[in-house]
Amino acid sequence: MVLRFTVIGLVLLNIFLWGWAAIQPKPQSGPASKDPARITQIGDLPAIRLASEATRLPPGGSQPSRQCYTLGPIASRSVMRSIQDELASDVVQLSWHESTAVVEQGYWVYLEPFGSYEQAAGAVDQLVARGVRDYYLMPNGPFANAVSVGLYEQHSQAQARQDEIEALGLGWPVAVEMQRKDEVRYWLDFEIRGESDIEVDSVAAHHSGAQHLEVPCPENQASFPPT
Repeated sequence: MVLRFTVIGLVLLNIFLWGWAAIQPKPQSGPASKDPARITQIGDLPAIRLASEATRLPPGGSQPSRQCYTLGPIASRSVMRSIQDELASDVVQLSWHESTAVVEQGYWVYLEPFGSYEQAAGAVDQLVARGVRDYYLMPNGPFANAVSVGLYEQHSQAQARQDEIEALGLGWPVAVEMQRKDEVRYWLDFEIRGESDIEVDSVAAHHSGAQHLEVPCPENQASFPPT
């Protein structure tokens, strides 16, 4: 009797398992997705994207090359502001810096310093007696007691004046010396806007003495407009 019930129980259990398996949804089969951007996630594992699936630049989509320049030297701040206004709509960023230029101011002709003020004053009296009117007795400084007899733009003019004073036959050393001084010069640093068609050489050509040089573009450059 016990064996009969055991057999019947096993038969019923098999029927139940077969019926349960029959009603379960079957997995869908088909071709794998061809979408390279599809991300697959399995269970609790993090999603993984292959390196080959990374976003690529479209054909012809490479970054345009940058063009950066420095323009100068510019003699005055007013001219620098004028060029800045001319460039304003064609540049991404604009800044400026200064440099120092040694400027020639002409040629100075003078009698070398005398041993005392009285000796220098006596030389002036002799110059006046011989008709020299353009002179100046230096009262102090590194050229104290020297006598200036002219400042000339051209060396040939200074040389002629030197010959003239020496021809008086007074026997004093007459020197010619170029005069120089330091002056500030300005430079504009800028990057051309990608879509601009401005010709930088034309801008430089409009301002005497200015030149433009292409320079490496900085990674990050602040703009400091001149005031």
